[in-house]
Amino acid sequence: MTFSQQAVYLFLMLGAPPFLLAGSALYNHSVHENATLTWDRVVQQFHPTPWAAVALVGYFGFQALLLTTVVDTKDDGKKTIHGFFSLDAQGRATGYSGLKMSNGLLCTLINVGVFTVGGKIGWWPLTGLYDYRAEWSSTLSVAALLLCVGLWLRGVRSLPWASLLPGLFWGTEPRPRIMDLDVKVMAVYRGGMTLWLLSIISCLFKHWETFGEIRQGMALSAVLQIAYLGLFFQKEHRHYIDTDMLVKNTGFYLCWGALAWVPLCYPSATWYLATHASWLDTSHFGWVVLVSGYGVINMVRRHNCEAQRYTFRKGAVSYPVVHNKDAALYLGGWWGRARHAHYFFDWMTVLCWTFPAMHALSGSLYLIFLFFLLWNRLHRTEAYCQKKFGPLWQEYCQRVPRRVIPL
Repeated sequence: MTFSQQAVYLFLMLGAPPFLLAGSALYNHSVHENATLTWDRVVQQFHPTPWAAVALVGYFGFQALLLTTVVDTKDDGKKTIHGFFSLDAQGRATGYSGLKMSNGLLCTLINVGVFTVGGKIGWWPLTGLYDYRAEWSSTLSVAALLLCVGLWLRGVRSLPWASLLPGLFWGTEPRPRIMDLDVKVMAVYRGGMTLWLLSIISCLFKHWETFGEIRQGMALSAVLQIAYLGLFFQKEHRHYIDTDMLVKNTGFYLCWGALAWVPLCYPSATWYLATHASWLDTSHFGWVVLVSGYGVINMVRRHNCEAQRYTFRKGAVSYPVVHNKDAALYLGGWWGRARHAHYFFDWMTVLCWTFPAMHALSGSLYLIFLFFLLWNRLHRTEAYCQKKFGPLWQEYCQRVPRRVIPL
């Protein structure tokens, strides 16, 4: 590990939290159009409070309760407990490890119901996630950093000196557990993704409070995001076979990114539209139908990509493959048209729900970030596959020459 590589890890870990504060300040800056975005305004976004800490402890305690008590059903209709796949040399699922409840959709419905009903009866303000964004997001960011350091300290003794910073950034364990809770599941699914959904709902109530109605632009963006997240949680178990969830360690990149970055950056369009009119509000309704329709098409196609990969890895159906005696790579469906077609469909879906807020930088933050995230993930995944499959991967690339766009 060279000095320059160490410096990159240090820069990312030191630079990401201030950049997140700048993003939050940019949301507030766009509310006050005549205000100047200064460093002081950025620093003001760092405002952790005791009550925010108490609220987050209660929130994650409730998520832990749901995760361990609510039982959902798999495709066969039987109540089951399952978790991350173990893969054989052919990349097919052979069993489960790190057991957890398969209860993504039910937990999501309970979370939305409790949040909405609790707000209606006065337990908390329904616009609270918007109004107190600086308090809860900065508190969660600090807590996520402490969690990353704690996980790093558990495995730091086995690391050589040159791997200390990479170990903090990428993590030292693939699936760490705390009090028998899977940290990855709690951080990614019950943390960042669920807070993303609840933030959208809070922004909808803020939008109604501001304008007295839900306008076209906000409706399009919110409905597409809610549909996307609903589908995500319904088929939550399919995401357990992603490379990041299967083999990547749990460190700053995944843990802090899921807990602190996702709920503040991913709903950027709705953060903006909560208090701003969209150019789409006064446009012909045909634009809404066109953009939302295209978003749904890309969402369904992305869902099909995941379903094809999931079915192939379970070995439930025979598909065309390129293989040798040790491994097999899928050539069917969208995976035979582009090696990472799901990245294209994902980005186009986000483009559609960002469309009403694209005239503002703050509304487009996630769209811009996702481009670079997927670009980085593409290269990391291809390097991983090249290392794992060797000549077989080269043959697969010859059979499927397109990387992202499935023509």
